[in-house]
Amino acid sequence: MNTNQNPHLGALRKIKLFLSDVDGVMTDATVQQSPNGDWIRTFNVYDGMGLIRLMRAKIPVGIITASDANDVRARFKYLKVDYFKDKSFDKLAVMKEMADNLKLDLGQVCYIGDDLFDQPAIEACGFGVTVPHALEPIKKASDYVTQNAGGHGAVREVCEMILNAQA
Repeated sequence: MNTNQNPHLGALRKIKLFLSDVDGVMTDATVQQSPNGDWIRTFNVYDGMGLIRLMRAKIPVGIITASDANDVRARFKYLKVDYFKDKSFDKLAVMKEMADNLKLDLGQVCYIGDDLFDQPAIEACGFGVTVPHALEPIKKASDYVTQNAGGHGAVREVCEMILNAQA
């Protein structure tokens, strides 16, 4: 693949940290509530495998979410992601902290999100991504809008782009 075929190849080759929002990206933004009050989300196993493939390729994975929910914590504990930060509305500050800990500049970070809290991180990172149902300002701020919807393989799509660019 050359840069004429993929205009993002240069940015994708530099990625050393992958960060993702949860609701609307790792899920389809639907939340159900159990009788005991717990929230229940549906996660796509292909997205999870994409994260595992990145980690196996020595690209750390982090989750930054405003959520404070057991199902979210359980999902990413199960996947053994490298970094997890919940109850966070300042995604950019967390992204900077994670990058600093790895001695990376923000140009080496890929961030995928879909809502207004995500926009500063999307704009500041090396490869900012969103999903098709995102708000219009988020689409405009992003380097790439996935073909797949959030919760339906969007994260896996980006993981494979990174892995293919670095192969």
